[in-house]
Amino acid sequence: MTVVIRLPGAGERFGRYQLVSKLGQGGMGVVYAARDTSLGRDVALKLVAPQHASDEGFRLRFSHEAATLARLESPHIVRIYDYGEQDGVLFLVTQLVEGGDLSALIRRTGPLSPGQAVGVVVQVLEGLVDAHAVNVVHRDVKPANVLLRGSGSDLEAFLCDFGIATVPGAELSRTGTLAGSLPYMAPERHQGVEAGAGGDVYAAGCLLWFALTGAAPYAGTDVEMAMAHLQAPIRQLPGKDKFSSAMNEVLRVAMAKDPRKRYPSAMAMLTDLLKVGALAPDAVALPGNTSLRQELNLGVSRRRRYLPAAVAALATAGVLVSTLLVGGAIGGPSEDPTRSGALSLPTGASGTGGDVLGSDDVKLREDPTQDEPGGSRNEGAAPGGDVGDTVQGGEGGAPGEPTTTLRPGTKKSAGTTRSSAPKPRTSSSASRAPATTAPPPKPITCWNGVKAYRIADCPRPTGRKGATWIFPVLGRMTCRKVSFGNAAEAWRCPYGKSNHITVARWHNRDRAVSYYRNYITINYHREAWTVDGVTRGSRFMGRRKASGNVRYTNVKMYSALPWTVSVDASSTDARSNGIKKVGGTRRPEYLKGRPTG
Repeated sequence: MTVVIRLPGAGERFGRYQLVSKLGQGGMGVVYAARDTSLGRDVALKLVAPQHASDEGFRLRFSHEAATLARLESPHIVRIYDYGEQDGVLFLVTQLVEGGDLSALIRRTGPLSPGQAVGVVVQVLEGLVDAHAVNVVHRDVKPANVLLRGSGSDLEAFLCDFGIATVPGAELSRTGTLAGSLPYMAPERHQGVEAGAGGDVYAAGCLLWFALTGAAPYAGTDVEMAMAHLQAPIRQLPGKDKFSSAMNEVLRVAMAKDPRKRYPSAMAMLTDLLKVGALAPDAVALPGNTSLRQELNLGVSRRRRYLPAAVAALATAGVLVSTLLVGGAIGGPSEDPTRSGALSLPTGASGTGGDVLGSDDVKLREDPTQDEPGGSRNEGAAPGGDVGDTVQGGEGGAPGEPTTTLRPGTKKSAGTTRSSAPKPRTSSSASRAPATTAPPPKPITCWNGVKAYRIADCPRPTGRKGATWIFPVLGRMTCRKVSFGNAAEAWRCPYGKSNHITVARWHNRDRAVSYYRNYITINYHREAWTVDGVTRGSRFMGRRKASGNVRYTNVKMYSALPWTVSVDASSTDARSNGIKKVGGTRRPEYLKGRPTG
């Protein structure tokens, strides 16, 4: 007797999970927003279609996805909470990210602004850095696998769907098929060669192009896309401005056909992209054809007459081998030159003149494995008050390609592309670079030194530079990066004998609260943190025992952003001294930036 297994629907219970609403559905199953009734939290619940449960190969891959996610600890990778089998149904429970995916956002609103595009891809690269650190290769980086939360410059990105991720050498895909998505797949993978972490870097380059233009770099049939990845020119922005030239250099290296010429790691690409982000304008000129189609120029000779059938057979098998290139059967221009190594960016992009990329103000990310003692800023402030106002300090597309820029929120018509703002204006002349109109001065200086029209347009502070912006104590003391609880990043500044100040950025405020509630075990007390009658967040105080000794703790946590500064000392006097050393902190309204001047 055949047992029919029915998947539950919205409003029903599945074990301890109450299904709330359907988030998506595909051939593999359905995903619901659900409520974990035992732990009282919202989750994403993936229910696998019953027909797959009897497939041992699928069950192996499903368990592999769960085990892979469980190994990854990153603020930009969805977290796994639970997985298993209930009433014959395989399920996976993960962090709920309610903002949809990057593909859906761009279908709805059009390409991201240059600054947004850089910000999202930087976060994806941070997730890849964390995955590669534990020897996990994603292999399917694409817009649909980038979940988003927030809006505008506050977009948070999370990599999901590690179902085909591998530890290099451990292939779990179905025999005879390519695992991944053709529009974002590295050239070597179209030839049946495993790409490793370099394949993820290539896909991140394609993702960057999609975020900037709203289209994958190459279009067409499966075979045409495969051959475009192998032979077509690397996509480039048509502008000659500093941002476009620097961005084109990143695209050239990230999407190099030869993996040896590609960025050697996700961290290397991330480092260059952060520098480019410092040049981001409000809009960028786009090529008239944002998604290139590679035509198959097939001759009539006997040898070529049978090529279409051979190509189709190879594509079905999932491997496009280099023999397709014999005799020039596949047309199209040759590969653009690419190079590896450090990015050489244009100078003079700052309104103050000089090589803006050579200054500390635009070095947005340091190597996370090393921290320079003392930081790069030194702002004075009265103890307990506010910090001072002083803030220290390629080539275009194919010739003749038309370019178009449209206003934010407008829909693009057929055959045109858009950017997020009306500046710069572009020319369709084949002999001239797109003209630009100087925008009005930007009255806001963001924490990273970039100018903006509104504080809300500044990205959230991250890294040591962001930490020093909020808590200038990092610029006055010798501090080093440390692993601290489940914080996203943290720095510790020792003082006196066995005392220290710790600055930390958390994934969210709840994690910080939970950590310190367990950290302070004696006389735990929480109260409002106020300065001059204005509440900035919460303060935690109390004591704990460590190695038989009593430690005295004082913590300040912002309400607006999940940042904390804590003092952990051997006596009450040492704690008071540490609080004085912390000194001024940034006013809540200026956490991301402040008026210039």
